[in-house]
Amino acid sequence: MCKSVTIADVEFAIGVGYIVVLALIDAGKRPFHVDATNSSSRYIFKSLGFTSTDVNGNPCLLEMV
Repeated sequence: MCKSVTIADVEFAIGVGYIVVLALIDAGKRPFHVDATNSSSRYIFKSLGFTSTDVNGNPCLLEMV
Protein backbone atom coordinates (compact mmCIF):
# COMPACT_ATOMS: atom_id res chain seq x y z
CA MET A 1 0.00 0.00 0.00
CA CYS A 2 1.58 3.26 -1.09
CA LYS A 3 0.94 6.65 -2.61
CA SER A 4 3.07 8.20 -5.34
CA VAL A 5 4.11 11.82 -4.88
CA THR A 6 5.85 13.94 -7.52
CA ILE A 7 8.27 16.65 -6.40
CA ALA A 8 10.26 18.64 -8.99
CA ASP A 9 9.36 16.11 -11.70
CA VAL A 10 10.68 13.18 -9.61
CA GLU A 11 8.22 10.54 -8.45
CA PHE A 12 8.51 9.07 -4.94
CA ALA A 13 6.54 6.23 -3.37
CA ILE A 14 5.40 6.78 0.21
CA GLY A 15 3.93 3.71 1.84
CA VAL A 16 3.09 2.08 5.14
CA GLY A 17 6.75 1.35 5.96
CA TYR A 18 7.65 5.02 5.59
CA ILE A 19 4.80 6.08 7.89
CA VAL A 20 5.73 3.49 10.54
CA VAL A 21 9.40 4.51 10.58
CA LEU A 22 8.48 8.21 10.71
CA ALA A 23 6.20 7.56 13.72
CA LEU A 24 8.96 5.61 15.50
CA ILE A 25 11.46 8.42 14.89
CA ASP A 26 9.03 10.98 16.24
CA ALA A 27 8.44 8.88 19.38
CA GLY A 28 12.07 7.89 20.05
CA LYS A 29 15.34 9.41 21.17
CA ARG A 30 18.35 9.93 18.93
CA PRO A 31 20.72 8.59 17.83
CA PHE A 32 19.03 5.79 15.88
CA HIS A 33 21.05 2.90 14.42
CA VAL A 34 19.56 0.47 11.91
CA ASP A 35 20.66 -2.48 9.80
CA ALA A 36 18.66 -1.95 6.60
CA THR A 37 19.28 -5.28 4.87
CA ASN A 38 17.40 -4.70 1.61
CA SER A 39 17.09 -1.90 -0.91
CA SER A 40 13.49 -1.06 0.05
CA SER A 41 14.33 -0.51 3.70
CA ARG A 42 17.46 1.50 2.80
CA TYR A 43 15.29 3.70 0.55
CA ILE A 44 12.94 4.44 3.46
CA PHE A 45 15.68 5.19 5.98
CA LYS A 46 17.82 7.26 3.61
CA SER A 47 14.79 9.30 2.50
CA LEU A 48 14.29 10.21 6.17
CA GLY A 49 17.90 11.39 6.57
CA PHE A 50 19.76 8.30 7.77
CA THR A 51 23.39 8.08 6.64
CA SER A 52 25.95 5.28 6.37
CA THR A 53 28.00 4.54 9.49
CA ASP A 54 30.19 1.66 8.39
CA VAL A 55 33.80 2.56 7.57
CA ASN A 56 34.15 -0.70 5.63
CA GLY A 57 31.47 0.32 3.13
CA ASN A 58 28.55 -1.82 4.31
CA PRO A 59 25.51 0.05 2.88
CA CYS A 60 23.13 -1.63 5.35
CA LEU A 61 24.42 0.08 8.50
CA LEU A 62 22.75 3.46 8.86
CA GLU A 63 22.24 6.05 11.59
CA MET A 64 20.39 9.26 12.34
CA VAL A 65 21.96 11.56 14.91
